[in-house]
Amino acid sequence: MKAPIVEEDFLKGLRILIVDDMPFMRSFIKNCVKISFPSCVCYDAADGNSAIEKLRTKSFSLVLCDWELPDIKGDEILRWVREESGAKDVPFIMVTANDEKESIMKVISLRVTDYVVKPLNCEILSQKIRVALRPK
Repeated sequence: MKAPIVEEDFLKGLRILIVDDMPFMRSFIKNCVKISFPSCVCYDAADGNSAIEKLRTKSFSLVLCDWELPDIKGDEILRWVREESGAKDVPFIMVTANDEKESIMKVISLRVTDYVVKPLNCEILSQKIRVALRPK
C-alpha cells in the first residue's frame, strides 16, 4: 500500500499553466501533476496565443510549456514572459523532445527555470516542479 501524498505548504494551491498542442500530452502532464500535487489547479493552452492570453489575464505559480507549438514557439513565449509580461519571475519549465545543445543553451539564455525532455517521466517532472517552486 502506498503512503498518502503529503503536500508541503509551499506546494498547496498551485496554479499551473500547461501549454502543449497535443491533447493527449496536456492530459498526461495534468495527470502527472495532479498525482504529486493534488490541490493544484491546472489550466491548459493548445497554442502560444492562448497561453499568452491566459498569462495576461490570470496569475500562475508555474508554466509547463512545449517548445514546438503551431503558432508561437515555446522559446518565444518564454522570452515574452521574461521581458514583457507581468509574470517575469514565474517559474517556467520547457517540456519538449528538442534536446539539442544549441536549443538548450538558447532557453538557458532566456532564463528558463528548467528543461524536461520527452518522453516524460512523471517522477522526474514532479521533482523538477518541486525544485522550481521551492522557496529561496
